[in-house]
Amino acid sequence: MPFSGIETRGGDFSRKSFTGETIADAVFDSCLFPKSAFRDCEFRGVVFHACDARGARFDACRFEETRFDECDLSGVRFQSVHAPGTSFKECALHKSLWVQSQFPGLTIESGEFDGAVFTRCQLEDLRLEQCKGSRLQMRECALTRAVIEGCDLGKAVLSNCAMDDSRMENTDLRRTRFSALTASGVVWDPVQLDGARFTDCVFAKSTVRAMDVNPEARGLVFIKDAEHPDHGTNGR
Repeated sequence: MPFSGIETRGGDFSRKSFTGETIADAVFDSCLFPKSAFRDCEFRGVVFHACDARGARFDACRFEETRFDECDLSGVRFQSVHAPGTSFKECALHKSLWVQSQFPGLTIESGEFDGAVFTRCQLEDLRLEQCKGSRLQMRECALTRAVIEGCDLGKAVLSNCAMDDSRMENTDLRRTRFSALTASGVVWDPVQLDGARFTDCVFAKSTVRAMDVNPEARGLVFIKDAEHPDHGTNGR
């Protein structure tokens, strides 16, 4: 379909399937995409504004400098996607699935993603700002140089993830579960960790300035110097 270079308002693409489409410099405003399926499509410089894409699927697609603003993406699935510089602002991403995808430079601002699941994703330079993500799950993800600021991520679960040179600021992590997390050069400044649980986690050259701290720790290891590690395990 000839979407490139045009603005589409109020279009209804519910349950439509798109394969191999290239869409560049286009705007979709107040359009309907619920249960739509995109496979092997390319989006370059595309803006989705106030669109309903609940339950949509994006398989093997590429996004470049694409924006989603004020969209409902609850239940959306991103599978084997490559999406550098993609951003989501004031979007609903409840129960969304992000699977085996690369999102370098991903920004989610003022988003809500309760029950969202990220599995085996590359999230270099991730920015989460003023987001709410109760029961968020991240599994086997790489979060290099991530910045998580002003977020409420209580009851989240992070398992087998790596966080290098990242920063968490003014973030609520109460009752969050961390399992087999490797954190190198991470700054937690400040965070709420009351009731958080750390199991088999390793922190190297990390700084924690936390408030409301009453975490549980099993097999927790702090490494002060990578060449001459001084391990201290706090077990229960």
